[in-house]
Amino acid sequence: MARRAAYLLDASQLHKPAVTVAGAYEFMHRTGNLPSAAFLQAMCESFSHMQYDIGVLSKQEQAVFTSLNIASPKGWMTHDDHPIRLWDVGDGHTVAFVFLPSLPSSTALVSGAIRNKVVKLMEQALSQSNLVVALSDWGGRAERDYLSSIEDEPCPDIFLGSGSGSGVVGLVIAHGRVYYVRSYEKGKAVNRISILAWPRKKKAFEWVRKKNIVSDLIVLDDSFTESLIINQIFSKVDLSNN
Repeated sequence: MARRAAYLLDASQLHKPAVTVAGAYEFMHRTGNLPSAAFLQAMCESFSHMQYDIGVLSKQEQAVFTSLNIASPKGWMTHDDHPIRLWDVGDGHTVAFVFLPSLPSSTALVSGAIRNKVVKLMEQALSQSNLVVALSDWGGRAERDYLSSIEDEPCPDIFLGSGSGSGVVGLVIAHGRVYYVRSYEKGKAVNRISILAWPRKKKAFEWVRKKNIVSDLIVLDDSFTESLIINQIFSKVDLSNN
């Protein structure tokens, strides 16, 4: 966490325009014991300090925050709060971030009803922006099932996944229409995506890695400095059971 904060501070100065995005399950895993209230409070304070532009909370995380009376970091939302958020990146370009609806806890794959909701969200977002980024907490299995079945329906340009499953640095999928990236667990790496060309809405467009889009995995190893502020926040918390 401390290394990530230091990296984001440096990256914000070097890469402009840039939008920083944090996916679901930053605060807890989908399974296993819940972190302590003190740990979650420290996490919220740390993420508030890092000032992510876009933050996604899973329904599970939001429910835990509510039960413990913990305020989520500023700007972090669920699908129910606001499913589409528009972001002006300058030069007349707008990015639409779409918070996809969470799946029922007992559902492993995307149902027809959820898929219909996603199509309607995509139609709205595509009409309002130059680039659509979907933010998912579905887990890798459900995400791949949805993406592999896309045909002609409206879909996101970039799909950022989270939840259970392995990380993906960058994968062109859905006949070149979608670029798929999944974060790695435990926050020890950062995915960085560089858009080299805006998707053309009125002509055929396909993502081609290293031609019109580039993605990298930044591993936060010992070569990165640590934020003293983040270390100070967690110095007050018992980390043995979190």
